[in-house]
This record gives sequence, C-alpha cells and structure tokens, in this order.
Amino acid sequence: MEAEDAFQEDEMIIGKGELLGMIGLTGKVNGYSLPVLNCVLLKERENKLSFAWTDLVTSVQVNQLIREDGTKKVKVVVPAKMLQESLELLSDSGITVQLDERGLRVADRKTESMIKAGSCIEPKEFPVIPGRIKGKERELELSELLQGLKNVVFAVSTDYAKENLCGVYAEFHADRLDLTGTDATHLANYTIPGKFAEDTFLLPAEAVRVLLKLKGDKVKVRSWEPKPIKEIRQKKLVQFEVGSVLVTVHVPHLAYPRWRDAVPVEGYEDVVLPKTELVKTLKTAAKIDSTSTFIFAGKKLIVETDNEERKVRQEMPCHGRQEITIKLNIKKLMEGIRQVEGDQVEMGLKKETESIMIRAGNYRYHLMPVQQR
Repeated sequence: MEAEDAFQEDEMIIGKGELLGMIGLTGKVNGYSLPVLNCVLLKERENKLSFAWTDLVTSVQVNQLIREDGTKKVKVVVPAKMLQESLELLSDSGITVQLDERGLRVADRKTESMIKAGSCIEPKEFPVIPGRIKGKERELELSELLQGLKNVVFAVSTDYAKENLCGVYAEFHADRLDLTGTDATHLANYTIPGKFAEDTFLLPAEAVRVLLKLKGDKVKVRSWEPKPIKEIRQKKLVQFEVGSVLVTVHVPHLAYPRWRDAVPVEGYEDVVLPKTELVKTLKTAAKIDSTSTFIFAGKKLIVETDNEERKVRQEMPCHGRQEITIKLNIKKLMEGIRQVEGDQVEMGLKKETESIMIRAGNYRYHLMPVQQR
C-alpha cells in the first residue's frame, strides 16, 4: 500500500531500529499460552511514546521522547510478532508511527502497514506495568552486571520442583555484589566489588535472559517490598533502569541454600591445564559418554571414558602436584570452563568425594563429582 508523501501532523517519527530494539527486549514474541503475553502496549502521551511488555513476572517499559511538545493521549495493544513483521517491511531510515482508535500504523515513504485495533486485547485489559519505584538504589556498570549474570545463569536449576534454585541469587553487601546460580550439583559465583546498600533477592532465570539484552553504560538497581496484606507477604519488586528502559521483576520470597557452607574456598590444591587442549579432550569424551574419570597424576591428566561398546583413554599435560582420581559430568564441566577467559584453566582439587573448583578473576565454579558405582 502506497504511503502519502507528506507525514500527518499527529504522526511520530522514530528510527526503525529503535522500535525493533524495544521488541527485542521482550521474551518470546510469540508462543505464550496467554494472549496478553504475546502483545505489547504502545502508548502516546503528550510528547513521549511508551512501549510496554510483560510475562506477568518481568515487565519492560521504554519511554521514548518523540517530539518537542504534544497533548495527544492514546493507547493501542498489538501482537508483538505482527508489529515486528510490519517493521521489517520498511526501510531502515526514519519511519512514522501513528496511534489512534483504529489501531497502529507504521510507514516509510513507500510502504505502510496498519495493525487494526482489536487484533489483540483491549488496552484496559493489559496488565498494570509498574512505573519507577522508590526504594533502595544502587548504581553499577551495566557491563559488569551482565558479565556476572552471564557467568552464573547457566548453572541454575531447570527443575521447578526446586523453585528456590531456578534463578540467580543476588546478594548486595556493603563492599560487593555476589551473583550465584546452582542446581545443587554445580555452582557458579561471580563477585562485583563496590559500595552498595545491602539487600538479597532471587532473579528468575527468564528475567535474567531479559536483562542480558540491555545496552548502556550504567544501571540503577532499586528494590521495594510492599506491606503484607492480612499477614501474607507480597512479592518484592526489583527494578533495573538503563537510560529510558525500566525492567521490573516480581521476585518470590524463597529461602536460598547456605551455599558457602557447602562449597568452602579453602584447602584446594591447584593444577593448571591448557584450556584449548582440555576443551578438545572433553569434546572427544562427550561423544562416548556423559561422564569421564579424571586421573590427575602430577604432570599429566588422564581422561578415561567408556560405554558398553568402547573405552577411550586420553592424556594431556597438567601442571600441579596433586594426585587424585575423580569422576565428573563432562557437559557441566565444559559449561564451567566456557566462562573462563584466557589460555589456561586453574582448577582446585581436594578429595575424590568433594567438589572441584575453577577460579578466574571474579568468577568461581564448583562441580560435585559423580558418585562411583
């Protein structure tokens, strides 16, 4: 459909990439069982365009300044996937967006797409999106937060029978932020030094995946806990603000394990392994079975892997004095090593029955041995 050569007065001019970036902050753009989770709310209020999405646990809100002044107030709810497909039809230059009671119109100089009102739910049925909350505030480098989340989220549990392990546990201390993920068989921890107001909360894994899409320099983290209703504790709100983006998470009140008691950091004997050769050895072993026996013998490491049909024995150099035999899950060990930068892996060993520990800067990884049969 050919668009008009002249833009209308009530149209907003915005970059295609900016709108696609807003959609990119959401979870899945399609496939949720509840229709509302597949939709986004677009709201024009005075001189700003507001974009909002929620999965009922995590919500994303972006407020974009689009003109010097304005008085218009209108809301439209549209399917996220349909909006994404409509935008992909347009050129990469500035596009126009128009909201009214008919729906949402997006256009460039040659093509326009109209998403009709009623194609999703009514704006009044869209869940309430929290605005900027008032509470304890901490500020840190976004890159540090994202690095920490990325380094630990792989270790969280996917078993919702263990709901208290299905997320990243954040502990703000006076002198640091600790981020931890575990499923009780392996544990990853990342420490960010800094001065913070103390607080703790569990970030669901899906919320972490949304946060990992954020871009910017600084992030402000705020938390607020509403008063109990009839002695029932309400979910705590944790909010991350990066520029014009607000990500708000409803975090559950769940007891996280006292993991420091289970995985102490003292008493390990260190060995150093060449990372490239170790990864290559593990990839070969993974083709045979899910577990391998690791025989640390001074200056060499022997990795034995077998199944009902064959047995493979591999040797590689190892720098250390520890002599120990331990059986480990190959996939989980590779996940822990993947977070390590550099050419070497520093691994701490204790006993056959205790966890190994991998250290690299602010990152620590513990993996429990597989019980010998």
